[in-house]
Amino acid sequence: SSGINAEYGGGENSKSWHSQGLSGSGKSTYAKKIVSTIGKGEVFSTDDFFMLNEANEYRFVHADLQLAHNWNQQRVEGALAEGISPIIVDNTNTQFWEMRPYVIA
Repeated sequence: SSGINAEYGGGENSKSWHSQGLSGSGKSTYAKKIVSTIGKGEVFSTDDFFMLNEANEYRFVHADLQLAHNWNQQRVEGALAEGISPIIVDNTNTQFWEMRPYVIA
């Protein structure tokens, strides 16, 4: 099931949350609802790398997946440095090693 199930501090005034769930389980919708409801924060998804335009056309290229993860991790690190809170990492995160690069950021 989707939901926010892990929370890690990114400094005294910043928190990052990690959604966890299979593709299509509602993680992105839930993450966006949290940010909308509290009126602050930002959602970062590796899937954003594969969005081609403003019309939300999505084109996944498996060969670019590691590049996409690196790109998203850099965006999260930048947001942490800027003090954005909360930060929601919206990836499948079905295993802890998938979250690890974001946790150590």
